[in-house]
This record gives sequence, C-alpha cells and structure tokens, in this order.
Amino acid sequence: MSRTVYKMEIIERKDEYSLVRINDADNFSVINYNFKERDFYFIINKIDCLVICKNQLLKILNSKSKNSFFEGFGLNFVLDKDYIDYKQYFNDRLLVVDRRGDEEKIYTLKKETDSIKTIFTDACCLTEKQSAAWAIIIRGKKQLLSMHYNKLRTRSNNLIELLAVIEGIKLVDSSEKIRLVCDSQYVIKGIFSWVPVWKLNNWITANGVKAKNIEYWKELDYLLNNRYIEFQWVKGHRDNFENGLCDYYARLVAER
Repeated sequence: MSRTVYKMEIIERKDEYSLVRINDADNFSVINYNFKERDFYFIINKIDCLVICKNQLLKILNSKSKNSFFEGFGLNFVLDKDYIDYKQYFNDRLLVVDRRGDEEKIYTLKKETDSIKTIFTDACCLTEKQSAAWAIIIRGKKQLLSMHYNKLRTRSNNLIELLAVIEGIKLVDSSEKIRLVCDSQYVIKGIFSWVPVWKLNNWITANGVKAKNIEYWKELDYLLNNRYIEFQWVKGHRDNFENGLCDYYARLVAER
C-alpha cells in the first residue's frame, strides 16, 4: 500500500458547484466540483497524486450528499497509488488483510491458498418480527465442520451480517490464518473502503454524520489486529454449499 492522508475543506458553495481545497503535508490544490456533471476540474493543483488518483477522489465526492457541501466542512481521507477497486474483485479474487507485522498489508490473491481454516457466515433478518439470527460454519484443515448460531432482536440485516463475521472471527485463535467467506457486500466494503476513512474522522462519514453500527465496526477492526485473514465474497445462496447451509440455519433459528 502507498496510502497518503489528505484533508479537504469546502471553501465555497453555489447552486451548481462547490470549491474544495485539498491539503497534504506540504502543498494544496483547489478544485471545482460540479454537482450536475458529478465531476471536477483543477483551479490550482500542487499535488500530483490527485491527478493519478482522480477516480478515487471523485468517488468520495460523488458519495457525498449535496447538503454536505457547506462552507467550512472538513474531511480527512486517504488516496492510494496502488488502489484496489474492491468491488471488481468480489467474484474472482480473495481480499487479504495482514496485520501480523508492523505495517498493515492489503492485497488480492487470484486463488485460494492451501490448508487454511475457513469460516462461512450468513444471517437472516425478519424485519416484521424484529427477529434475526446468524449462522457460522467453520471448516478445519481436515475438512471437519462445526456449526454455530444465535438469535437476536433487530430489524437491521446489515447489522446481523456484521455480527456474524465478528462472532466467526472470535471463534478462531488469532495465531491461525483464516479465510472468511460471506455474501455481504456491506461487510466487505466496510472493512476495505469505509473504516479506514471513518477512523481518520472520529467515525464521521463523508456526509458529516456518525457512521452506523460504530461499536461493532470498532470491534471488527480490533479483531483484525495481529491476524492474517482472506476475505471471499460469494453470491448469496449460489453454488456454495456452506454458505447455503448457513442461510438455511440462520432462517430456521430466526423463525423460531
């Protein structure tokens, strides 16, 4: 990774555009962001990385609501010259977080590694009943399976998916390499895209509001410390036996 921290500040707001100042440790740039075109151009540019990483910066700006472009609003964010567009790797690659050394490493793998303990998670949320459950299958190196599940009261499908991943990681010793397989894009995007920025801004989002489920994101972020974890996204209930089994038991427990 080659992540660098930047600070943006809204210095002027008009109906059709906003002027945004961006600072790094040494220099600054000013851009004009057009709300209708959802694009920007440079008025002043003294930071070369903003050109290289324009798509990343544009993604942040486009994710903000128009109301969050008010004068004085500030946001810390990161740009990465070795940026990984995680969404494009959902189907055919593993996303890896390795925090076993002094520096966090994030990268992708083209194929599964051999002989690694694997955690499968899924969840079910019955909104009208305010009933939800998660289910976890752990497959050991000798292909032995163990099942775990729990029922909770919540209307949030995203929260119960997040809890399933948290509880799954807790079940495995931190010294072991693990692969975590789930069908929640919310969890994957949170780990790889949202949490790094939220942490820089005291868990405030690009729209200037508190992130949802903060205490659980903090717990998951803590659980990643000193671990090697491969994350694999699978399409829900499609061609993955263990994921389908987790879905079956999560629904069964939620309906009890």
